[in-house]
Amino acid sequence: MPGGPWLRAQPPDGSTTGPRFVRPGSVEFSSHTQPDALWLSFFRPAGGAAPVAVSAFAVEVCGSGQNLADKRSRYAPAHAALLIEVGTQWLLQEVDVQGGGSKPRWKLCKAFKKRPKRVLRLPVRSLRVLFALPNDKRLKQHESTLYDKLKGTLALEAHEYLARHSSLSPTNPKLRKLIRRMLSPHTL
Repeated sequence: MPGGPWLRAQPPDGSTTGPRFVRPGSVEFSSHTQPDALWLSFFRPAGGAAPVAVSAFAVEVCGSGQNLADKRSRYAPAHAALLIEVGTQWLLQEVDVQGGGSKPRWKLCKAFKKRPKRVLRLPVRSLRVLFALPNDKRLKQHESTLYDKLKGTLALEAHEYLARHSSLSPTNPKLRKLIRRMLSPHTL
């Protein structure tokens, strides 16, 4: 992905708790209200020893129009700052890498000069959210009445994108192109 390595944070891998969104002074992002999928790219300024912020890409799978409205409200730009809490156990865990072998996440993200020793709370400097809307069970497999109804009428914020559930495939070239376009402006 453009701008540097992206690490999957949600859903958690089962052996550690993944990074979590936190909004200071709010219970908006509790243990039950984390995104369905989340990737992070850590940002360390030149000469810095540790990351100072993250870029985040979240996917929220919505089952209805009301569910979409609830999930959109969590990411409204008028809210206070959004933070990511990253545990050391997650950063230290080794994960498989392309080409074979494994590395700890803190080395993969290329944002640390040395092994992290404490939980991090970092500001989210760039956020993109893809909301996946349900396909209709009675219509053709790739149709979504809710998506078709909202795509031309919903006023999306600059960080919001819509897709049908059926388009969420890593081999879908249109989705891959959309994600590249979404994430390309996150670099400084």
